[in-house]
Amino acid sequence: MKTTEIKGIKQVTGMSKSLKGYDDPMYLSVFYNVPDNRIFAVYMVSIGYNAWVECDHKNILFCGNIYEPATQEELANIVFFAR
Repeated sequence: MKTTEIKGIKQVTGMSKSLKGYDDPMYLSVFYNVPDNRIFAVYMVSIGYNAWVECDHKNILFCGNIYEPATQEELANIVFFAR
């Protein structure tokens, strides 16, 4: 999948630049809206409690969590493998 085909990929790439790795409590939960061909992310913080984002809409796929800065190609691969 080409990165130029996915809407919102530049925004999520920019969001990921503030991530510092697995030792930091901040991470992004990445989602993909299939009919709109749009990727989006939600900032999450893990401070020892169970917390998650649920999306019960049939057109939105959970692609995974990222803990480090990601390139557009890496995000496109995450979407590709989630589909």
